[in-house]
Amino acid sequence: MLHLSLAALRAGFGLWRFVVNYPLWNAFLTMLYFFVLVLWFILLFRVIMDIFRSHDMSGWGKAGWLIFVIILPFLGVFVYIIARGRKMAENDARDAAAAQDAFTREVQKAAGSSGSAADELAKLADLQAKGVISESEFAAQKAKLLG
Repeated sequence: MLHLSLAALRAGFGLWRFVVNYPLWNAFLTMLYFFVLVLWFILLFRVIMDIFRSHDMSGWGKAGWLIFVIILPFLGVFVYIIARGRKMAENDARDAAAAQDAFTREVQKAAGSSGSAADELAKLADLQAKGVISESEFAAQKAKLLG
């Protein structure tokens, strides 16, 4: 059985020397730096994506902003956020609304409902005419639809 003493570990293994001389505060700072670096890349890629999806900028405007962001990334991103931050929020809201509308249409299509009260009343009247539902059921569903 191999038994290594603490002195042998300190003398012979570089990793142990690194672990012993790396205090908790440095570990915390390393995690903080890594977290800030990840946030920076997220922000950088969001700005680049916003440059390409903006419909109100010309091709030359997009090229200018992209070159500015690539050549001077910190300054370019911060200037872009200051100059076009409101437009970024509008683009995000527009895209979220479009995604919500598409989702609603898909759910309504899958459920087989058109979503309009008039269409639902027509279906209920057809069911009542065929005798599937009674007059009281029709009245209850009509009151429920109309509110």
